[in-house]
Amino acid sequence: MAKNFFYHLDILDPQQLLISEIIKQRNIRWLCHFTPRKNLKEIKRIGLKPRNLLDHTAIFTDSFRYDQNKNAICLSISKPNKWMFDMKRKQGFDLCLLLIDPAILYKKNCLFYPHNAATASYRSMERTLFSTEQALENLFSDVITYQKSGREPQDIHRSWNMELENCETTSDQAEVQCLDIIEPEYIKCIIEDQNIPLSYQEILEYLSSIESVLLDENIELKDIYNNEELLENSFEQRKNLLITDPPKPIKVKSLLTTNTNSVSDGIGSTIQTARADRLVKFKEGLSQEVEKELIKTDNSLKANRSNYSKLGYSGETSRNDSLKTNHSESSYSSGDSFEGICVIILIIIICIILF
Repeated sequence: MAKNFFYHLDILDPQQLLISEIIKQRNIRWLCHFTPRKNLKEIKRIGLKPRNLLDHTAIFTDSFRYDQNKNAICLSISKPNKWMFDMKRKQGFDLCLLLIDPAILYKKNCLFYPHNAATASYRSMERTLFSTEQALENLFSDVITYQKSGREPQDIHRSWNMELENCETTSDQAEVQCLDIIEPEYIKCIIEDQNIPLSYQEILEYLSSIESVLLDENIELKDIYNNEELLENSFEQRKNLLITDPPKPIKVKSLLTTNTNSVSDGIGSTIQTARADRLVKFKEGLSQEVEKELIKTDNSLKANRSNYSKLGYSGETSRNDSLKTNHSESSYSSGDSFEGICVIILIIIICIILF
């Protein structure tokens, strides 16, 4: 039964919401899936498919499946199943590691097994019991009990490994089975190195080294292993990019080119906006200064006309006295007017040069 997920609205049903809360509370950043290197070309093109949907060219690491779900995609949370990985390498498989977006835990049909899904005690149980949010939380229980065929029940205690992070399952062989196609956009990273990181801390260090390579190119990028940052900020921009062997300059720079252009464009746009704002303010300031000088000059001219008018209606004697007095006042007013005119001319010249 397909999950009721409205992709275009991101509306979750109650169970999906509870699973998403577990992911958030436990800070689950990725799921792990290992596959033969020869499968990568097709995976990058169409994503991961259940076995029944694969063509004859696909390579399987397990010819025989002992669990109930032969057509499921096997995943683990936060770190790969080291025991299984080492066994497949000894069998001669050239493996690489895929880091998958944990959102598929609620966006896809998934089953959650506290230990290896092929364990006899799980084969006798109803499959629907492993599809709930409680089934997911059980992977992190303090005690995991399982029973192999013909043997006594066995326990795994979380307290036995005090270094476990909150996002790590109690059993190293805990398993998630996805019953749907996992499209390429859910693949966050592909690790093809010869030394594949097999623990949560090793994966963190590996991703940090990728970040260092990118930062060496003077580009600021969000931590690609931070799930919330990735989804909110940069996942959409890089959803079609699969990081393969990041230390190789060509592949890293292909990521950097787009970011460099976008950063440069953003800075250029900001600078142009700031310049435009400063020019507008400068023009406004010049207009105000010109207006002040014009008013000052106009007032000076009015004062001169007033003085000469008074002289025209006075007697000869008083006229001579007034001429002496007003001569100095007129000289001052005329000088003041001339100075104001010079300032206006200077401002006009500056405007012509700038604009």
